[in-house]
Amino acid sequence: MYLKINEFGSKYTYHELQTGQNPTTFISAYNSPCANIQETLQELQNIIRSLRGESIIIGADLNGHHTMWSYRDIDPRGERILEFLLANNLFIANSPDTPPTFERGILKG
Repeated sequence: MYLKINEFGSKYTYHELQTGQNPTTFISAYNSPCANIQETLQELQNIIRSLRGESIIIGADLNGHHTMWSYRDIDPRGERILEFLLANNLFIANSPDTPPTFERGILKG
């Protein structure tokens, strides 16, 4: 078994874990609500391309709203994220009834 760690600035890191013949790569990403989501998705796309054929698990806070991940509304950022997921044959593992990670007044996320 081995663990390889790669960092791409403060927004991304990915860890490759190999326990058998095929490695699994865990990608962690963050996109500020003020940052350009298109740039973040393009950088994630580049990482995914570099890992062709490997199993990938992505954990990301991209600050997009969509009913697919339990928001009541859909915003343009959420639309772009969903398009990215579909284009890369990725799926959402969150349970629809999972409570928000934070609640502040009327804000939930």
